Amino acid sequence: MKFKTIAFFLLSLIIIFQKTGFSSETEKFYQLFIKGDMKTWASTLDELTIQYEQSKNSALLEELVLATYGLVGYYLGKEQKELAAKSLQSGTHYLNILAGNKPNNQTYQALKGAFIGFELGLNPWKAPFIGPESQTTINNAIKKAPNNPQTNFEYANLLFWSPKWVGGDKQKALIYYRKTIVLLEQEQKTHQWYYLWAYTAYANALKTLGRSDDAQKVYQQIVAIEPEYQWVKEELLKKN
Repeated sequence: MKFKTIAFFLLSLIIIFQKTGFSSETEKFYQLFIKGDMKTWASTLDELTIQYEQSKNSALLEELVLATYGLVGYYLGKEQKELAAKSLQSGTHYLNILAGNKPNNQTYQALKGAFIGFELGLNPWKAPFIGPESQTTINNAIKKAPNNPQTNFEYANLLFWSPKWVGGDKQKALIYYRKTIVLLEQEQKTHQWYYLWAYTAYANALKTLGRSDDAQKVYQQIVAIEPEYQWVKEELLKKN
């Protein structure tokens, strides 16, 4: 599977729910992520959606949004906009349920900002209308929950990919990418796919800023953590 290091995909593939441990679904998506098997990811998501609709289980709902979030980012990265739009519509529906149940949960608020970013990826012409909403939502989330991995990651993405004239700061973004990794390690959430993605986003940001040697070291660290992570092992490392 080939990935593109572009803004819309960097805004993807990361979600941190505030819970301990991980479910069988989390482990399943972890294995699919390191293999790069997004076709099975999509079919597994369909199964998970059916399970949730039958049970209305809140834990399944979180896993469902997690998986949808990753899938939308993948489709955008592959420029499969019709599939991305369909998944985004579904994901937004379920995220709204989560946020509606817990309006003060800043993980969900940060995700809402990210989902708006997905919408911008599909329809750039909407930037003047919904771009400020994404920025405000993420900024408010990081202020209210400065030690939340999700808010830190989305804030890093916002800084890295926003133009300077609206507050973008790529160097500052590195601080928050790194902080996301540290927070996940402190919460012992390292055997989860979004930990690997946060680490990869940090390395990709270093490379984009011209720090190829530093990026190489981080890619090597990632492979040491997960030797079967195909994207880094077979693609990103070989490009350096």
